[in-house]
Amino acid sequence: ILCDPLISTEDSFSYLVDRTLMRPRDLLQFLNRAIDVAVNRGHDRIMAQDVLQAEKSYSEDMLLATMFEILDTHPECEDLLYAFQGAPYAMPLDEVTDRVRQVDLPADAAVELLLWFGFFGVMAPTFAEVKYAYSVQDNMRRLLYPLSNLEGMLVIHPAFRAALDIVE
Repeated sequence: ILCDPLISTEDSFSYLVDRTLMRPRDLLQFLNRAIDVAVNRGHDRIMAQDVLQAEKSYSEDMLLATMFEILDTHPECEDLLYAFQGAPYAMPLDEVTDRVRQVDLPADAAVELLLWFGFFGVMAPTFAEVKYAYSVQDNMRRLLYPLSNLEGMLVIHPAFRAALDIVE
């Protein structure tokens, strides 16, 4: 067995995958972080607490990588991700809009950008689970529609929560 079967109450593989942006390189990066922690602690397999510790540095890596990706095309968005430091993991659109305006950016464009990059997903009564851009094949209209009629909530992706001290 390579890893403890459960992390908290979740299957360990699902726990790891749910915290990636569904890119194989992200899963490998997270696994490498967990292996490094386990080896440094002298464990012969990855323990649940190793994964939880690895999640902190992996989340920081994801935050920085996403910020740099955004800055490549939108240099004015330098502080956008940090506007959500300490935020609740799920927020109505108006709360997200207020946070975006604090960093002097147009809210609609910023929300759409953050949805596109997978920072945000949408939780809505019409969805069985939170939907991210990758889970709807980048169909942004499908994600934006529940927000337009105010029944949807924006959810910060689990990959970013540890780095931004997101409240769950």
